[in-house]
Amino acid sequence: IRAFSLPAALISTVGVGTFRGLLDTKTPLFIACVTEAVHLGLDPLLIFGIGPFVGMNVTGAAIATTAAEWVGALWFVKLMLDEQVLDLRTMFKKPKQLDDLGTLVRGSTAQLTRTVFLQ
Repeated sequence: IRAFSLPAALISTVGVGTFRGLLDTKTPLFIACVTEAVHLGLDPLLIFGIGPFVGMNVTGAAIATTAAEWVGALWFVKLMLDEQVLDLRTMFKKPKQLDDLGTLVRGSTAQLTRTVFLQ
């Protein structure tokens, strides 16, 4: 279940870097605080089963963590779209030159490796 949060963690890492590059460190901090508040709110509900929620123990903890990660990631995507530093129309286009793709892969390998090991 936790593996489903890997793309969200990558998006959040990109979001933090983007806003740091824009000299805005308050936005990532605020998103991190809200994400953790969501996590802290979901944990008891999904682990112990409060109210209409069924207790799921460790599985509930994984679901709570994954859901919180995605809340932060989707928020970062929205803010990056608002700042116009992310363009969904061109993001999935095939590069004109394959050299561009190789540069992107080489540049992002270290970040991907770091994120995988931190999960």
